[in-house]
Amino acid sequence: MVLMAEALDSLGDPFAILGFTSEGRFRVDLFSVKEFGETYGDRVRYRLGSLEPKDFTRLGTVIRHAIHKLEGVQALIKLLVILTDGRPYDLEYGSLGYAISDTRKALQEARQQRIHPFIITSDQKGSDYMRRICPQTGSIIVPRVEQLPFVLPAMYKRITT
Repeated sequence: MVLMAEALDSLGDPFAILGFTSEGRFRVDLFSVKEFGETYGDRVRYRLGSLEPKDFTRLGTVIRHAIHKLEGVQALIKLLVILTDGRPYDLEYGSLGYAISDTRKALQEARQQRIHPFIITSDQKGSDYMRRICPQTGSIIVPRVEQLPFVLPAMYKRITT
């Protein structure tokens, strides 16, 4: 995430960073690491460095919240990059099938708003469910963090040009 933030800042492209965790549908916690219009500086870097993995991954709700945030942004291309460490799952999803369907529907809603979603996951077992979640949306599995400096610029260039 730091790599992507540094690159976007150097390009002068507006961006926001949200973090999230969930524990059931009534506890989906989203928090701002950086808002659109906020300067990318030491305070944001500190917040990024303080992030820790927690609870579950209720992606559908998080994507819908990001869509709402992006609605107020004036930009020719609106990109939603989702960086996750695993499959969508939450206590009340009940099954992986429901979690996949909810996430796929949220991604469709993003595309209807002319937002280009792209998912990056480190889950090496993710190829099956990623195909089901986002058949029309870009996604990539990056099993080692050392690969991100090569993947992120190529992904960003492909989507924005």
